Amino acid sequence: MENIEGYIVKIIGIIIIGTLYKLLDTPKKSSTQFKVAFEILKTKIIRNNILSPFNPPISKSQYLELKSSIDFKIPDEFIWLLKEVNGQRSISTPLFNSYYFLSSVQISETWTNLYNLLNKGAFREKVFSSDASIINSWWNSYWIPFATNKHGDYLCIDMGPGIQGNEGQVIEVVHESGERTLHSKSFIEWFECLGNEMEVKK
Repeated sequence: MENIEGYIVKIIGIIIIGTLYKLLDTPKKSSTQFKVAFEILKTKIIRNNILSPFNPPISKSQYLELKSSIDFKIPDEFIWLLKEVNGQRSISTPLFNSYYFLSSVQISETWTNLYNLLNKGAFREKVFSSDASIINSWWNSYWIPFATNKHGDYLCIDMGPGIQGNEGQVIEVVHESGERTLHSKSFIEWFECLGNEMEVKK
């Protein structure tokens, strides 16, 4: 009996250790992916003669303010970006299509404004369409807006996806047409594509 109990304890220990290694390895791998993607993006920005489009890294107080507004999980890979650059300067040019990165303050303000409008029922009569991976809603409080075209449209990290979606996926929320479309299954995937697809001027 003791041998069986000891064997079970040993098996459980192996499973726990294996799980811990997996948890430790995944963030490390994702962190490396982000660093490589960020270096590619910076290199292309320099080669395109785009001068200092970014704000300085997020400060501790700014991070705490962001977390006080958005009190649910924010993906690690997006926090890594904020630790490098806290959004784009207001006078900079858009880096991807017509979109600009938002600062942590702008993210908090935008999210809070849309959250308040949602609770007031401002979107009840709105017409919209969503991919199967996105929850069927005009606005969802689990969407984190991180980029805008300054015309009411946003790119968001979706932390409350539809049944066929993935937590942390990147979606586009279009104001005028009401379309909600999936761009990438994760922020790191989207960010890698941003750097890889950016054209270098000749």
